[in-house]
Amino acid sequence: MVFSIEVTDTETIKKEIIEQVKPVPEEVTKLKELAESNVSEIMTLDIESLEKRIIPNNEWSNKKFSELSNMLHEMTFDVDITKIDLVELKQLLVSQGDFLTRLLENPTLFEHETFTELLRTVFHLYEELSYRKNINTIFGPDLNHIKEDIKRCYAHLVFQWLIHMNHLKSHYPYLYSLAVRTNPFDTDACIEIRN
Repeated sequence: MVFSIEVTDTETIKKEIIEQVKPVPEEVTKLKELAESNVSEIMTLDIESLEKRIIPNNEWSNKKFSELSNMLHEMTFDVDITKIDLVELKQLLVSQGDFLTRLLENPTLFEHETFTELLRTVFHLYEELSYRKNINTIFGPDLNHIKEDIKRCYAHLVFQWLIHMNHLKSHYPYLYSLAVRTNPFDTDACIEIRN
């Protein structure tokens, strides 16, 4: 078997390599599950600002994804820290600590800036929570600090989810179909195909 690559410029080659490596098998799948569980858990905290805006379907074009991406960059995300079970969040992140460390050690992932930034924010939140002995005693300025870390993670999770959806639509339509039907931002999402 012979492969041929037409060499044009280093930027094109780098882009092609990144595109081919995009779905890093087990690790990205596991982080995706972790991210989706977090999005589902905290989505109700900001439902009014995102509800009905982030509901991709088969008609969405790259332009539509791009427009929504631009809108997300301009949005101010917020969370109601009183509705977040910090003990449960800490347990979830601590249980995934080794996995997060392995991801940070994977040089392939650093080719994907937005994914790397998501990973850094999640890892930072993991460290902030794991160093605290008693989560129930967090209050005042310290609680506000944790809230800002969670907001940062939330914004990156949403943005990365959108990138992931666009990638699935372009390369894996059957996976995209399932992702649309299990959209954590769609309060009317239904796994069953209705039409």
